[in-house]
Amino acid sequence: GDAGSFSVGQIADRDVTADRSFEYEDEEATRLRREAQERLVPAVFRFSEEATRESLSSFSRFAAFCQVQFRDRVSAEAFKLAVQAEYPGAFSRDTLDALFRAPARNQLLESAAAALRSLMEGGVFSVPSSGLEGYNPDTIEVVRYSGAPEERDRRFSGAANVTLANVQRRIAAIVSSGGYPSALASVAPALLGPFVAENVFFSPEDSARRLENARERVDPVVKRVERGERILRRGFIVAKE
Repeated sequence: GDAGSFSVGQIADRDVTADRSFEYEDEEATRLRREAQERLVPAVFRFSEEATRESLSSFSRFAAFCQVQFRDRVSAEAFKLAVQAEYPGAFSRDTLDALFRAPARNQLLESAAAALRSLMEGGVFSVPSSGLEGYNPDTIEVVRYSGAPEERDRRFSGAANVTLANVQRRIAAIVSSGGYPSALASVAPALLGPFVAENVFFSPEDSARRLENARERVDPVVKRVERGERILRRGFIVAKE
């Protein structure tokens, strides 16, 4: 009861024991718990149906354009010029040459469209250079609206996710995974590259809301002192706690 007569930093001139049992919040322990809980919160990313649709339909337009050229039986040279006029700088002459000379080139374009759909469905991540530091280093959460309720899935953050920087590797992996014509393997990365777009974006609002919820759910760390327990020992410096 008489511990109130001490001030922080003073040296206790006597032992003090609790004259009754009581509980108090350990603020430092609560702060550590809150920080740990916050750091476990994954950053939230949103899947953009619109960016996905746009990417797939732009490839469809390209495929349709090529098929018209094939139907008109233009020469390889005229084909390359027509594509370069419509899509300047998008493809190398070698890529267009390989497509033109592919034995089943219409099917090749259809297979390429399927590979692009597979890639985009998996997600191409737009990873901000800053803003993720306070979130879980190992996992992120991806939210998709496919009607209500929202779908959420947890994923590894980092190297496991496809970004524009490593997308060529992913395209190569998809087309060599079986079910695609072997001729596609050599041309797919160059052919699909111009149509690939980021479609999974970091959502600061959703992420901040998730942090706030985690913060509110943290229970304070409560310590209990039993009656008769020594609180202060003579000769020790009095701490805030």
